[in-house]
Amino acid sequence: MLEDMIIPAQIRAGRALLGWSQEQLAEEAEVALSTVRDTENERRATDTTAVKNIRRALWNGGVVFIPGRRDEGPGVRLVANRPNLVRRPTVMQKYEGMPFAVEWQGRVVTVFVSYEVIDDLDGHRGPTPDEAYLKTFDRHRGEILDAVTLAITDPENFDPRGRLYVRQKDLDALRQGEWYRVSIDTGQDIREASVTGLMNKFVETFINSGLPSDVQVFRDLNVTDAHVYYFSPKAAAIAKELLTAHRATACPEPPDLASMRKVKF
Repeated sequence: MLEDMIIPAQIRAGRALLGWSQEQLAEEAEVALSTVRDTENERRATDTTAVKNIRRALWNGGVVFIPGRRDEGPGVRLVANRPNLVRRPTVMQKYEGMPFAVEWQGRVVTVFVSYEVIDDLDGHRGPTPDEAYLKTFDRHRGEILDAVTLAITDPENFDPRGRLYVRQKDLDALRQGEWYRVSIDTGQDIREASVTGLMNKFVETFINSGLPSDVQVFRDLNVTDAHVYYFSPKAAAIAKELLTAHRATACPEPPDLASMRKVKF
């Protein structure tokens, strides 16, 4: 799910696209109805955890948030080419993972998502109850369905009974085209030297990988109250563990890289 800045008008528009009431959005996002109302009425900041949950719920429903650019304002649209959920998962099967059914091009397909994928999405470790896994599905439904869209194009992902298996490689391939954003709040007593030390860890990782030409990292100099870095898809794939440790978020390619400072390796 993309994590650019959104405005209340986009939330209102996204809800309208889906035909959801404020009550339904609150239920899907697992937030109070007053939170939805306050957000849509511009009485709540849009960078809180609750609003991120609202955004996630709309994304799961099929809403894509379009960031504003120099010549156009922000907006929303419906996601394209995503299968429709027919039967939700209710259990985790011991060997095959999480089963559910989707409609794809006029036919019903039974899908199994591996434990590895579900564990990766929410960082599950060790024995985990089915209820937690089902919550993970709800929380990441949009990304899981997009991974189904990718996996369904490969005949080798089907077993002889026509069941589709979504594995970690499909999730990784889905994420390959995404940039990632790391934001370090200067209000947390983070000094410039500390940020430099962190970036040195990334640089060392890139150098050890052979430093492919499409590894790119940019710092957004327009942000003054935080250290904000953008990592290209190749850089993100190489430094996945470091980015995960520092709570990086997926994002589209920044619209104006020319105004940023490129990190030199």
